Amino acid sequence: MSEVKITNWQGILFIVSTIVPSALLSLPSILLKYADKDAWISIVLTTGIGMILAFIYSTVFIKNPGLTIFDIIENKLGIFFRMIIGLLLSLYYFLDAISVLRSFIYFMVDTVMEQTPPVVIGGMGILIALYAIYHGIEVISRVNWIIIIVSFLTFAFSTLFYLKEMDFRQLLPMFDTSWNKIALGGVPVLSWVAEVAIILVLAPYLQHNKDVRKVAVIGIVITGITLTWTLVGMVAVFSAEILPMYHYPTFSVFRIIEVANFIERIDALFIAVWMGTMMMKLTIFLFSSLHCFFQTFRIKQEQPFLFPFGLLVLSFCLNSWKNQSEYALYQHFAGISYSLFFNILIPLCLFFIGFLKNRKKKVKL
Repeated sequence: MSEVKITNWQGILFIVSTIVPSALLSLPSILLKYADKDAWISIVLTTGIGMILAFIYSTVFIKNPGLTIFDIIENKLGIFFRMIIGLLLSLYYFLDAISVLRSFIYFMVDTVMEQTPPVVIGGMGILIALYAIYHGIEVISRVNWIIIIVSFLTFAFSTLFYLKEMDFRQLLPMFDTSWNKIALGGVPVLSWVAEVAIILVLAPYLQHNKDVRKVAVIGIVITGITLTWTLVGMVAVFSAEILPMYHYPTFSVFRIIEVANFIERIDALFIAVWMGTMMMKLTIFLFSSLHCFFQTFRIKQEQPFLFPFGLLVLSFCLNSWKNQSEYALYQHFAGISYSLFFNILIPLCLFFIGFLKNRKKKVKL
């Protein structure tokens, strides 16, 4: 187990940063197409599922204190499965890092840096992420703590000023959407919430192993509250009919804010804060990919691999999608499928296989 340790709150905000940044940007426009005014119900229900997943995943470490997920896999299934699962998880986080970086590039080019080549934006993002990873998870967690606190304060401050624009009657009538559509709307939300599986990487770094369940569940609860309030606020401002027309609905809400009739363009503050959170998400996924790779092959000398990994992420990012429409299709279909497979199916299979093996041992005894 690693000697570097992080606090419970740093772990909680680590989980929040894994899920919230990209979900905030595109969730409303995706979710409202399915569940309309009752889209917030999809988030609430899916948050409940996320709490169950967090409970299950954390149980693995409570029953196996002091071990990484790869040590647990090797003890239960053997070294072959350790390598296969490790490579699959490393690949998943690698693909996610590519997707996050591409989303970041598209947003920056569309909003504030239209003349800047994507390779420059992506290159700067990768260098920042690699610099943070070089200094380790403790530094990543401390910086993430600062960025998330500033983000929440910014959103709380901004809410006070667009509160006057809200009309909560836009949410009526409630429960008017069929449960089939609400469930369908919950699928993309679940693909984000399921990223609580990052606890499989994070758990060995926590100061107190017994608190891993608390960290995972609280992280999901904070995430669910944040996404629910964001969606409710935007629907109350724009209505469920108009909101899906915006490509970046959260950004559009900030653009309408005026303070005392002379302070405008609060959206610049949103961009600054969102850039910070997306850089943290990119860092977390790239760190997780490298962590899984190093753990799988028990690599001790990690620094030589950082720059090649970063270069691969940037190269795939710039050459994987021809345009934004193609990237959106990837997110809606392949991205969701990958997330559900790697964050739910694989961990649950490992959990139940381990559970059955433990029962067989008890029966033999």
